Amino acid sequence: MSAEYDAELGRIARTLSEIARTLESADRADERVQRTLELTRVLIPYRRCALLKAFSGTSYTLVVVPEPPASERGALLSTLTRLFRLIAHADEIGRSSDAHPHLTLPLMGLDEVIGLVRMEPSEDISYDVQHLRLLSVITAQLGAYLTMIKLRDEDAQRTRELAAAHDFQQILVGVVSHDLRNPLSVITTVASHLLRKTEDPQRAKAIERALRSAERANLIINDLLDVTHARVTSHLPVSRQRIDLLALLKEALDDLGLSHPGREIQLVATEVVVLGDWDPGRLTQVATNLITNALQYGAERAPVRVTLRAEADEVVFAVHNRGPVIPDDLVPVLFNPFRQGQHAQRRVAGGGLGLGLYIVEQIVRSHGGTVSVRSSEAEGTTFTVVLPRSMTSQRASEDAPARSASHGQELASMERGNAGSTTVMVVEDEDEVRLGISEILEGRDYKVVPASNGQVALELLRQGLRPGLILLDIRMPVMDGETFYNACREDPALSSIPLLILSADAATAVKLTRGGASGFLAKPVQPETLLRAIETFSQ
Repeated sequence: MSAEYDAELGRIARTLSEIARTLESADRADERVQRTLELTRVLIPYRRCALLKAFSGTSYTLVVVPEPPASERGALLSTLTRLFRLIAHADEIGRSSDAHPHLTLPLMGLDEVIGLVRMEPSEDISYDVQHLRLLSVITAQLGAYLTMIKLRDEDAQRTRELAAAHDFQQILVGVVSHDLRNPLSVITTVASHLLRKTEDPQRAKAIERALRSAERANLIINDLLDVTHARVTSHLPVSRQRIDLLALLKEALDDLGLSHPGREIQLVATEVVVLGDWDPGRLTQVATNLITNALQYGAERAPVRVTLRAEADEVVFAVHNRGPVIPDDLVPVLFNPFRQGQHAQRRVAGGGLGLGLYIVEQIVRSHGGTVSVRSSEAEGTTFTVVLPRSMTSQRASEDAPARSASHGQELASMERGNAGSTTVMVVEDEDEVRLGISEILEGRDYKVVPASNGQVALELLRQGLRPGLILLDIRMPVMDGETFYNACREDPALSSIPLLILSADAATAVKLTRGGASGFLAKPVQPETLLRAIETFSQ
């Protein structure tokens, strides 16, 4: 008797162990479930075994061993569905009205019934307590396995959705950076050209309004691109160089004073020169956004006070204004994008999308610093930025893109061309942009050679043309700017010609600049900025 018991116990243990091994992998899950049902027959003899998967929000599915005819399968699915509803949703479990003998147990998920396992015995078999216990063990394993598969599939679906969202953001960046900036560049170039030629004061005012609107649109585009970049990569790239932060603040205040006549902006500094390793374009964004925010929400008759305090290893830059107190419940989310709170109703026209403070925080974090806000009725509102003077743990060139060309600053990486040369090749597929740039340069006595794409430009160069500088767009038909650039770099006769990227495709432009191009200006670019950059090559 003991030997028979030991043999039976060994058979049960081996079968349960094989079932466990079968359910170890998530690959071919349906096949593994079917194989488990087949192995169950060793422990619980059956005429037919059926498993119903009934996850919430999904269609019910049936696994049957052996596979029945189609007519029987439909009837079995209907029977098990009714039984599942009885078990899963009734207050108590009653007897099924099914006339056929069977042993049925629920499949349990994390906190719900997710299906059933039903055993139909052969005519010479009657199920007992031992069968019930064994089936309980097997259904517990199947329930855990099917729940794991469901969670894995949901996780894979979330991963696919995140990847799709990331791809969409990348596409959106491309659309915004090129498809919107390119026509905006046309508007800016043509309007600037018309403004220089018009002698009608009323017409000049109308053109100036159009240019200001184009500049606001460009700032919004830059903000959207910065937000998208920060959310995709978790940081904003910076290009460090040794600069005087006080001189940068004075320049920013001069520009803001022109755009906000009648408003008083005070600057208080403890030092005459405040040096550090920072990205000048990015810190201009920080100063401009914080001071603009103070001008926008502060009391109109109260001055905005900007202070700069230098310490041994860091500097403290603060912007203070008098005005409505920032509510306590808004402070924790103040630096989130698109969150401006109730006081956003006071926003002036063209005030933006509520991205300025978010971008400020991202830039400051990229410099290894912090930004905070304090607001009270007695003290007013103060935004404080703390910046380390240097970041020795980062290379100065890490992720160096163009430095905020929207604020009219050229890259410091520009190289000088042939001294005294006044010939500039303009490689641009947009007719209006190419014409506008040509007229701007010709107005300063430059000789301009236009080309509508890279192939036309390359043919002119190979025929012997040697301009002092090439202005190059990137996205063009026939031959794009990157292909043209590579062809010039590979030709010893052309590789020494300075090449300035003028494009909305910032990613490719930065790559080419790192590879040897002389610099990069992002579209749309103001005529004065373009002329200052070109003058570098003609001195």
